[in-house]
This record gives sequence, C-alpha cells and structure tokens, in this order.
Amino acid sequence: LTESAQKILDARKNYPNASLADLYDEITMPKDLRAAHNENDKIVMKIYGYDKSMTEQDIAIDLLLSYEFVSNYKDNPPPPDDDDDEENFGDE
Repeated sequence: LTESAQKILDARKNYPNASLADLYDEITMPKDLRAAHNENDKIVMKIYGYDKSMTEQDIAIDLLLSYEFVSNYKDNPPPPDDDDDEENFGDE
C-alpha cells in the first residue's frame, strides 16, 4: 500500500503547475494518475475485504459505519463481561 501511495504522489509530481482541482477533474485527469489511483483502489479493496462489485456508495457507507463503530467503542467501551472476570475463573 505504501508503494502504491508513492506512485500516486510520483504521478502528481509530473504536473507541478496543475492544481488538485485540475489533477482530479473526472474528465481531464492524467492517465498515469488515474492508473496509480486504480491500482491503489484495488489494494485497498483487498485489504478491507471488499468485493469488486461494490459501488463507491457501498464502500463509503461501509467505511462511515466502521468509523462510527470505532468512534463509539473508543468513547463508550462495553462493560466487562462477567464470564471473563478473573475472580470467577475456575469457580464453575
């Protein structure tokens, strides 16, 4: 993933006078930058276990739900499970 991200940065360096808006225009995006992003997308999809048939909307929803879960867990961890209490270990 690190190498893939570097390819994106390297492709962007090929256009030093272009703004991010220019580089990421859906119609005029440079081919090398688009290819680097497509490669990166495939790697990220594999890491997250996403199916190739997922839409951008499906992915965005899943990522937001995952973020919400992690954020809520961090701020409000679940109470300890009584079955995991060391004092009760072996008392059954």
